[in-house]
Amino acid sequence: MRAVDECEDGPREGKPSPEKRSQSAAGLCIIKAPIRSDVAARSQKLRNYRYLARRPTWLSYAVEERPPAPTLLVLGLQHAGLAIMFMIYPVVVAQELGLTSAETSGLLASSLLAIAIATLLQSRQPPMGSGELAVLIPTPVMLPAMIQAGSIGGVGLIASMTFILGLLESGLARILHRLRRLLPPEVCGVVVFMLGVSLASPALIRFTGGTLEPLHRTSVDHQHLAVAGATLATMVLVAIFGRGALKLFALVFGLLVGTGLCLLLGLFEPMASERLAAASILGLPSLALPTWKFELVLLPLFALMAIVNSVDNLGVLVSIQRLNDADWKRMHLRSASGGLQANAVGNMSAGALGGSAMGVSSAHVGLSFASGATSRVIALAAGILLLLAVFMPKVVTALALIPPPVIGAIMVYTSAYMMVSGMDLILSRMLSERRIFTVGLSILLGLSVVLLPGVYDNLPPWLAPLFRSELAVAALAAIGLNLLFRIGIAQQASLPVPMQVDAYEFAQSFLGRQGDIWGARREVIGRAAHAAAETLETLREHGLAEHEIELGARFDEFNLDVVFRWRGRPLETPAERPDFDAIMDDDQSFARLAGFLIRRYADRMTQRSEGESQRLTLHFEH
Repeated sequence: MRAVDECEDGPREGKPSPEKRSQSAAGLCIIKAPIRSDVAARSQKLRNYRYLARRPTWLSYAVEERPPAPTLLVLGLQHAGLAIMFMIYPVVVAQELGLTSAETSGLLASSLLAIAIATLLQSRQPPMGSGELAVLIPTPVMLPAMIQAGSIGGVGLIASMTFILGLLESGLARILHRLRRLLPPEVCGVVVFMLGVSLASPALIRFTGGTLEPLHRTSVDHQHLAVAGATLATMVLVAIFGRGALKLFALVFGLLVGTGLCLLLGLFEPMASERLAAASILGLPSLALPTWKFELVLLPLFALMAIVNSVDNLGVLVSIQRLNDADWKRMHLRSASGGLQANAVGNMSAGALGGSAMGVSSAHVGLSFASGATSRVIALAAGILLLLAVFMPKVVTALALIPPPVIGAIMVYTSAYMMVSGMDLILSRMLSERRIFTVGLSILLGLSVVLLPGVYDNLPPWLAPLFRSELAVAALAAIGLNLLFRIGIAQQASLPVPMQVDAYEFAQSFLGRQGDIWGARREVIGRAAHAAAETLETLREHGLAEHEIELGARFDEFNLDVVFRWRGRPLETPAERPDFDAIMDDDQSFARLAGFLIRRYADRMTQRSEGESQRLTLHFEH
């Protein structure tokens, strides 16, 4: 006899029905799409996933639903406006490279046009688009690599390497299913942490207004430091103490405070007001198509950054998928691959136009949650509005004139956020000795670039640019050490359970140890250990197992199976809860109740009986 049973997780709490408008004390508001009365009846098969998704009850407009035109316009304006605020990152690159105001305006216009194209593509169904509300922004992930390329060959080299970045990302999107094993969370965490470290030096220089020289640093510009400190304090305070939608616009408030102080203290560049006044409200963009340059020595660095940027985008795309599916358990590869392809086309467009590298925005995921609308048509509206912004030279000029102290504060804010995000990723799984050394040695090797200047100067010329970047050294070390330390890790294990041992202590010890070795998620191991202990107790208390029970576990990156083998009677696991009166009168009914509860712990359950040999498998999605 063989029976296969499946069960879902227990009830999930949905977000409370949103009000039509959420307003902060400062008067900033997020327009929320109105809740319609037929929410429960609109679960539908999402064509881009090819699976039946359960629609979250708190959504006003799900991914395949079209809001009315006025609501669509307001929602699109919110997303387009937030994206324009992140045009600060190309300004960072321009100021680091010492570009003129005209060159900065050209970089911004090209970046805005490429972002509009990619956002429009994201609204399409796979394979060229995620079919989701995914908005693109210039990504801070690529800042160190872009600055390094620009310092070697100017905007022409940035453009060519950004185009190559897009080509590499397109190739990675086709082998998406293989990336997860190569880049587990601790490796991704090291990369994100070192991204923050690599931004720290230029961020602190701009924050303090000082300059770095080989043996000393000049005195700090106190006006510069005061403006940067006020800008950073504003962003931090809004992020910590802001309520609802206000938290999403921490960068905007910091930008406004810093710019206002610069106006009062006269820290804008000369002729800035004249340039802004001279720029027309509407007009053709000042695109400066680049003359491509190419440096073979930068290819390894940008190949590595293509992996890093793809992993970062995958994390955001998964967050978007979770908003649209109340029963989400794992990444839907077709939609994610389409999202990476759209991002790749955006980076190739940026390379052709002379713009900045881009990525999917996590801030816009928060905006979608706050507004209660994830319709992919909103991405279409936002993309069109961003396209229109390209033809507004005054907007582009204003972005190009953001003063250095404000840039420094935003860079410090970004650096700190990335370092903590990297730590969070590293600690998202249980750390064994293998993972501790993978993380620790990788970070130390990355810091060696900063702590031991010149240590890699004698490397071959084609390797030198890669080893001038602390980020690249740490990422290569983390990937290599992860592959090396995987040698000898068994992906399955089992132990007999002595009859007198405490079931809870044994299950926690066995699964905790194996989860530590395999690097499983803590919450999954916790669920599995609780279910295993309950199962062992039930088999013993109701005399179902005649001898010792064997407890085993199998693991891969996607699944954890807990397996019980014993000789005796099978465990009954009914789909319906036994009647209360029957439970009180009949011991077998009580055993069936225990079986009913056990099947609710797991995502899926399989039971096989062959004579007196029993096998029960509890499956957990990972």
